[in-house]
Amino acid sequence: MSIMKQFLINILNAFLVILIIQYASSLYADSYYETGCRYYVHKNWQKAKENFLKDIELTDRGDSYYFVGEIEKNIGNLDTAAEYFEKAIERKMNPKYRNLAYWNLIVIYESKSDFPKTIKTCKYFYEVLGETSAKTKAENLINKLMWTENEDARKEYEEGLNLKSKDYTAALQHFRQAIVLDSSFLSPVFEIGMYYYTQNKYHDALSYFNQILYRIPFYGELQMLVGDIYFQEKRFNEAALAFEAAIEYAFIDRDIKYAVLLKAATSYYNTNQYAKAESLLEQAIR
Repeated sequence: MSIMKQFLINILNAFLVILIIQYASSLYADSYYETGCRYYVHKNWQKAKENFLKDIELTDRGDSYYFVGEIEKNIGNLDTAAEYFEKAIERKMNPKYRNLAYWNLIVIYESKSDFPKTIKTCKYFYEVLGETSAKTKAENLINKLMWTENEDARKEYEEGLNLKSKDYTAALQHFRQAIVLDSSFLSPVFEIGMYYYTQNKYHDALSYFNQILYRIPFYGELQMLVGDIYFQEKRFNEAALAFEAAIEYAFIDRDIKYAVLLKAATSYYNTNQYAKAESLLEQAIR
């Protein structure tokens, strides 16, 4: 047998060994994942976790990260669960489990009062994966944080809402009384701010809007409105910060995002922060 022929045979044998090893590894991986699923269905968390972790070592499979997250959640380890859900959504995985991983993260973040992360996760879930209920969840959270359990304050606020289309002066009195009854009630603060905004009394509007943003800085749509006011008044440093918060948290379509990015870039340019201005312009034209 010629040396060249023997050399080719050795290469083919080596290639065959590699294929066999890969095939065996795949079988082991599938076995670990399927075994983990069986244990999971029967709520044998320890055995299920062991098999999913072995599958992760072999495949880095997103679904296995998801199931480990579910197991950690079920035994009360929410921080660890969140870590696994976060790793799961960074990887290829079953769309059904991806959606469940996002919802788990939203619920965990909210339970820990990590509201900025809650809103950002809802925003990504909505914008990238088209989950409209995630946007509704974020809106409901903002409304909840602006609301009150004080019944008398709520009555004053509702009376103001009923009057504002007929007599805004009288409505403002009720909104202010609602705030007197509960200073943490932000819905009437917003109504008063909007009144001044519609009257082009921007300084007064800002004084009310900023009360809200002090407590809810992740209210992206309000950050965008405040950014516009600062931009009109050529207060570019404040405008840039507000627009960046809006980009981070607001649920806005592509055209509005483009406009906000341009205004943010212009604001940074006018404060001589050219690197930031250039970065935002690049984002706008992508």
